[in-house]
Amino acid sequence: MKAKYSDQALIDMIHRGGEDLSTAMHILYGMYNDRLLQWLRNRREEDAEDICHEAMVNLIESVLDQRFKNNSTIYTYLVAIAKKLCLKKRDRAGRDERFKNKHTQMDLEEIDPEVLMMTTELREMVELAMKRLKPKNREVLRLWMRKYSMKEIADKMGYQSPTVARITKSRSLAQLVNLIGKDQELSRTLRELI
Repeated sequence: MKAKYSDQALIDMIHRGGEDLSTAMHILYGMYNDRLLQWLRNRREEDAEDICHEAMVNLIESVLDQRFKNNSTIYTYLVAIAKKLCLKKRDRAGRDERFKNKHTQMDLEEIDPEVLMMTTELREMVELAMKRLKPKNREVLRLWMRKYSMKEIADKMGYQSPTVARITKSRSLAQLVNLIGKDQELSRTLRELI
């Protein structure tokens, strides 16, 4: 879009919704997409396009929810959102890495070999039970076990809201408990450990 629109004009268009909202989104992309992508690439962000798109969506949501107070320019607000998304991405990546390395950081000599063997056996049995779940349910439980928030799980899984993620987690957990209850060997092992 070659024409320049004021921030207030774009905000008004977003609030009107419908065709105006669609037009405002096209204008926003035309005015800010390349600039924001360049800013992200200068920071060596691998997922620059995804972050840029998510920042645009967050801006629209912020305007509609009236969280955008017009105290800064739209571009400054987009950069702030992009920074926050980059930090969140790095935090998630660090959390995943810590989860992977959790067991390698323990001093295995201090753990009773019998407990280690039972724990490993139990983990394998639970993993087998989890494999019987649908892939999406299994992934929700894995994210939940890695301490992702329900909002993060909803975002990562493409759910409409954290409530949907929470319901899916609860149902998946109930299914897992049910599967474990039906597996007599796993149930017996769990009772012995408890």
